[in-house]
Amino acid sequence: MDMKPLVAAHEGQPAGVLPVWRVSAEHQAAARGDAARLGLEDERPFVLVHPGSGGRIKCWPLEDFISFARRVRECGDVGVLFVVGEAEIDRWGEDALGPLAESFPLLRCGELTQLAGLLARAKACVGNDSGPSHLAAALGTPTLALFGVTNPVHFAPVGRTVRVVQGETMAAIEVERVLAELDALLHP
Repeated sequence: MDMKPLVAAHEGQPAGVLPVWRVSAEHQAAARGDAARLGLEDERPFVLVHPGSGGRIKCWPLEDFISFARRVRECGDVGVLFVVGEAEIDRWGEDALGPLAESFPLLRCGELTQLAGLLARAKACVGNDSGPSHLAAALGTPTLALFGVTNPVHFAPVGRTVRVVQGETMAAIEVERVLAELDALLHP
């Protein structure tokens, strides 16, 4: 029986190698401008953190994302950029997002192309089981996806450099474990 590869050859890549989606130079330039306006240096790498998802049960606690981001920032070699969309703004409101923006660069992202440009620039993406995590993986950005009750065997992002952290619940995932997995992702 002839078994065809799940992913065909793409742009000179051998069959079976996942293709990486490309972001236009225009959207990458716009992302550089967004990052600069938020105080991120042009050449300094950053970890993009997307703390939301379509369902509250699929979200790691915002306080844990903040603790994680503080620890990443303390290392000094990478910056941290939080990105939220309308779902997160509706869910947490200004009361939670205001203090977050005082501590970290925070982008209220409205356009998918804007998010794609930032993900293409990011050193890594850390997020829940959500669309931005899947987009990051498709773009080839090292992606750390956090899972609780949903099954990563079926729903994990697909890409060349994806790691999954799963807990019985999202609240059961420890900050130390996420830090260790990010380190392993970035320094294989």
